[in-house]
Parts: sequence; structure tokens; C-alpha cells
Amino acid sequence: MSDNPRSGTGQLSGTIGISVWGQVGLSPEAVIRILLGALIGFLGMAWSTSFMPNNPAVPLILPSSIIALIMAFRFGGAGALGAAAAHGLGLWLFSGASPMAALIASTGLGAAGLAGGVLLARMGFDGSLETVRSFGQFVGVGLSISAAGSAVASVVPLFGLTTGLPKALLLCWISDAMGVILFGPVGLLLTGPNPSARQIRYVTLWATGSAVITYGIYAGHLDATLARPISYALFPLMMIVAYKGGYRAATGAIAAIAVVAITCTAQGKGPFAHEMLRPNILALHANLLMLALTGLTLAIARHQQRDAEATTHRTLLKLARANRLDALATLAAGIAHEINQPLTSSNAYGRAACRLLPDDAGSEPIQQAIDGMIRSNERAAAIVRQFRAYLRETPDRFQMIDGVAAIKEAISLIDPDLSRQNIERVLSLPDDPVPIHGNAVGIQQIVINLIQNAADAVEAAHPHHGGRIDVRAQRSDATHHLRICVNDNGQGLPDGQPDRLFEPLECQRPGGSGLGLAICRSIVELHGGSITAQKRPTGGAEFIVELPLAET
Repeated sequence: MSDNPRSGTGQLSGTIGISVWGQVGLSPEAVIRILLGALIGFLGMAWSTSFMPNNPAVPLILPSSIIALIMAFRFGGAGALGAAAAHGLGLWLFSGASPMAALIASTGLGAAGLAGGVLLARMGFDGSLETVRSFGQFVGVGLSISAAGSAVASVVPLFGLTTGLPKALLLCWISDAMGVILFGPVGLLLTGPNPSARQIRYVTLWATGSAVITYGIYAGHLDATLARPISYALFPLMMIVAYKGGYRAATGAIAAIAVVAITCTAQGKGPFAHEMLRPNILALHANLLMLALTGLTLAIARHQQRDAEATTHRTLLKLARANRLDALATLAAGIAHEINQPLTSSNAYGRAACRLLPDDAGSEPIQQAIDGMIRSNERAAAIVRQFRAYLRETPDRFQMIDGVAAIKEAISLIDPDLSRQNIERVLSLPDDPVPIHGNAVGIQQIVINLIQNAADAVEAAHPHHGGRIDVRAQRSDATHHLRICVNDNGQGLPDGQPDRLFEPLECQRPGGSGLGLAICRSIVELHGGSITAQKRPTGGAEFIVELPLAET
């Protein structure tokens, strides 16, 4: 969908009047969708008025009001205007209404649709019918404001204040209400986020199959005594579609069944074509209403069941990860105790060696080497302490640090290894300091681990030359984060879920421990950030770390 807020999210802005008259901010894609919606509304009027009985002359099914509601919700006032224009033109051309009556009816329909769209947006409607709450919101607004407002605006100009007005209002509302139930769900689907080609084929297959089966029942080839009982076979069919195909398949099947069944019944065919046109269609409406509610209710229940299963699965994975991290924390405590002692002893021997060196120019290189050894030992001890702290999820000495400086320090430590491996390293960092509330050693560990992993992947793909690693950092004041990206042109990521790479003991390369990325994620999450991985279109992998900026 477009980035325009009226074309994808359904969240209408407060400047509805501007979008009605000026169509400000509408993307070309949104304009095309509005025109297609208006065309569908116009064809819907031609279809619904083709079997309109007299006394009163009210169509027995009207998709116009629900089209106006959906178009207003998705595209704002411009969408409601397009639907209203199509409705008015259809009334004038196909129902014999006067231009003035068609204008009044279309204006009322557009206003009702716009009011309903604004109300849905204010209610926080998410644009789908995959929960009981969203289904209730959509149907409630559709049956009340949209259908009732459209019925009043359409019937009063045509019938006036006569004795036949109440009956005409009721019949018109029923026609609009059936349009809401039968065609509203598929309308939301068609105007929502672009589905994949596979989803389109899947929904088309279910809808086509349902239409073919419905035509076999309603085409008039069956004996009248068998047609009515056999028509109820559509209920188990709808249950299968909803359970196996889900919400999208159910909405397509409902609309396809409704079009075929209503068209055949209006032509005097099928199990409900035994009396006059209006009683036949009203009886069919009751059947289709139960069918649609059955399919939608089962589809919603199935969707919520799958959501609950997915949530349970994620919870179990988190518990398993927590158990593994607890085990690692216990192991880290023992490792830290065992390693800190020899590191402390090594530092003591180094300082003693410095004191024993003669105070002359010839001992200066030895002094520098020993000082470097001591600094490395102290860094190793700090890393062990940080390892324990992050596995236990307790911040250790968080303070205001410069994120850029921490990255530069990490780069200086890993650069010699990259040079030995003949790997080109490209660095792009902000010129100004970027304040972060955290731990500099932890940030350096993240960068070093990611670069080491990238170096291993690059060396495997380019053993001698041609390897490249890009390290970029960028401050984003819009999201209030420091974004760190590490790209490489190595072997890329394995197929499957990238998040599994960050699980403890989940290793995808020979010789790896399976702890590096897990530690990175623990450090990042302790800083309140996030880390993700993805394949690069040109080959290789990209790891993205986002750390929140410090409050200033």
C-alpha cells in the first residue's frame, strides 16, 4: 500500500474537508484504487437494479453503502466522494430516478460513509475482521450509521412523506445491511495491504470453487424437492473454507456464493424461487446471512486459535532461552572465578617485571610490551565480568558514554585481524559524539562479535581477496536511536527464521560456539535496544543494531 495515511492504515486525518475537495496527499496508487472502487460501485448498482421489484421500487441488495464506508475509511473524503458519485450515476441511469433525487441520495450516501469511516478510525478499527472486536466494530457501524443513513438519504427523496415510506425504509435498510455482511469483508480485503500473488491465487481458488458449487445448486437443474435440502450443503462447505482457508478465503467465498445465489434466485431459479421476487430474495437473505455469519465466526475463531498457539509457542521459546541463559550464567560464574585468578596473577607478574627492568633506554620496548599485556589482561577481566552481568540481565556500571567512540575503539582492536585476512573494511561514522546510557565494553563487544562473524563468513566466501565489511553508524533523532549496521559480502544467512541465529548454542558455522550472537542480543536488550539480521539482495548478510539515545 501507499505511504499515504488514507491509503493503507485507515487512520483518517483530522483534515477530512481538505481530502474531500482537494484530494491533498493522495498517491497515484490511492487514486487508482478510488477509481476502481467507484467502478465496482457503479457495476454493483447496475447488477442490483436489474432485479428491482415494484411497490416499492427498492433494490433487494445494495452494495453501495458498504463501498462508501470502506472507501471513506481507507482513503478519506476522496474515497467517499468517488463512491457517492458512482451511486448517484447508477441511480440515475439504472433505476429511473431523477437527477435531483439521485444527487440527494448520493450526497447522503457519501456523508453516511464518511461519518462511518471517521467513527471507525476514532474507534481504533485496524482494517481487518480477524478479531471479535474488529468484526463487531465494522458490522455495528456498517448497519447503523452507513446502512441507515444511506437508506434514509435514498428513500426519502424518492418516496417523500407517504404511507409507503416506512416499508421502503425497512426494505432499503435490509438491502444495505445484506451488502454490509456479504460484501463488506471482501471489500476490506481488496482495499487493504497488497496480498502476495500466492494469497491471491489461494483466495481465487476457494472463491471460484464455491461459486461453481453454488451455481450447481441454484442453476435450476435440480428437482425442487431436492434443491432446498441440498442448498444447506453450502454450510459445511463454508466451514471447510473458513477452517482451511482462513479469513481471506472465507470472505471471497461468501461474496462469490452471494452473487451466484442472488442472481439465480432473481431469475426464478434455485431452491428459493417459489414465490414472488421479493419474498424469494428475502428468504434467500436469511439463508445467506446465517451462512456468512457461520463462515466469518469460524474464520475469526480459527485465526484467534492460531494466534494463541503462536503466542504459546513464543512463550515456550522464551522460557527455554531463559533456562539456557541461566545455565550459561552459572557456567560463566565458575569461568569468571577460574579466569580472574590467573589474570590477576599475570598482571602481578607483569608489574613485578616492570619494576625489575633497568631504568635505561634499552628496556623501553620491553616496558611497552608488558604494559600492553597488562591492559589486555584487564580488558579480558572486564569482558568476563560483563559476560556474567549480561547473562544475569543486571546492568553493570551504566553511564553516559559516546557511542561513536566505543565503536572506534572496537574497530581499532579488530583492524589488525582484518588486515591479516586481507579483508577490506569500510567505516562510516557520525562526526559528532552520540550520547548513550550504557557500558562502553558492552558496546565494543557487540561490534567486535559482529565484525568477527562477518570476517569468518567473508573468509569462507573469498579465501584470498575480495572480502569486504562495511560498518556504518547513524544517529536518528526521529526514532531517537543510534543505528549500527555491519554488512559483508560473505556466504549470507541460512534459510529459515533469522531470529534463531540469536538463540544460545545456535551455531551455523563450523567451529563456532553458538554464544556470540546470543551475548550480543543480551547486551543490546539490556541497553533497551534491538538487533536483527537479514540477507542482502546483492549477497552476504546485514546485522542491524539500534540503541536508544541517552536523555539529554
